[in-house]
Amino acid sequence: MALTAAVLAGLITGIGVGVFRVHPLIMTLGMSFVVLGLANVWQLQMVQTGAGTPPALRTLGSGLLFDVVPYSLLIFIPVMLLILVGLRRTGYGRLLYAIGDNPIAARLSGHGPGRSWSSCT
Repeated sequence: MALTAAVLAGLITGIGVGVFRVHPLIMTLGMSFVVLGLANVWQLQMVQTGAGTPPALRTLGSGLLFDVVPYSLLIFIPVMLLILVGLRRTGYGRLLYAIGDNPIAARLSGHGPGRSWSSCT
């Protein structure tokens, strides 16, 4: 279903840009608003009817462990630690933290391609 919607949105955007010569930025922005509106309508319908969400996901998204700790927090903390610790231990992660993955800033700071961060400390 989602793949079909994405293909349809891409096809309409492609026709607008290729055939009708609408600027790609304007066409993409307009299509994103249409898709966002349709997604909001669909989500509102699912919330009002209570359909479409399996009970396990509903519990995971809004349930509480011992009526205190949200289940979503139990998923967020390991993912957060994996991202923070994992990125700090890789060269790409250190590059991303230090300069925001900006190649111009890396070149200007002397940390361009081919130069490792460990040689700079």
